[in-house]
Amino acid sequence: MAIVTLLKQKRTDIKFIVNDVLMNLVNLQGMFVGVNKHGKNVKESLRQVDELFATDQLICVFPAGLVSRKKKGAIRDLEWKKTFITRARKHHRLIIPTYIDGELSNFFYRLSNIRTKVGVKTNIEMLYLVNEMFKQRNKKMKVIFGKPIVSNNLDRKIKSDAEWAEEIKNKVYQLDR
Repeated sequence: MAIVTLLKQKRTDIKFIVNDVLMNLVNLQGMFVGVNKHGKNVKESLRQVDELFATDQLICVFPAGLVSRKKKGAIRDLEWKKTFITRARKHHRLIIPTYIDGELSNFFYRLSNIRTKVGVKTNIEMLYLVNEMFKQRNKKMKVIFGKPIVSNNLDRKIKSDAEWAEEIKNKVYQLDR
């Protein structure tokens, strides 16, 4: 969790919105707000996320809702969800585009690609995410922060929230150039 080490130099009130599978990392539970996308507690987890956005805490969101995938040799995020735009605007939060250059194991990416090719919808590679996080230990990771974006300037009359999300995604990938 190189990003945690980096951010803790400036702030200690960090919260990550994560897949609830990662809530099994007991030592990191204090930094995580788990989102249960499937199951009984979907509404409750979304309420907790909304409450988090209403605070002044530093919130780290992975807008694709999944870790990046490797397609044709390139590691890229899937489509970004608009939720981070909607909630940031609702709670008058700044958005700080952040590029994180990292790579998971080939096993993880191959499993994802095979699962997709055979038509299995369940994200089984997510079961290996905790292990993948531990494999990142002692690896160098490049993190680049972009200029803060005032969420209230993301006018719905100009673009939809999905279009704003795509524009910010493109800005994030341009940070590495």
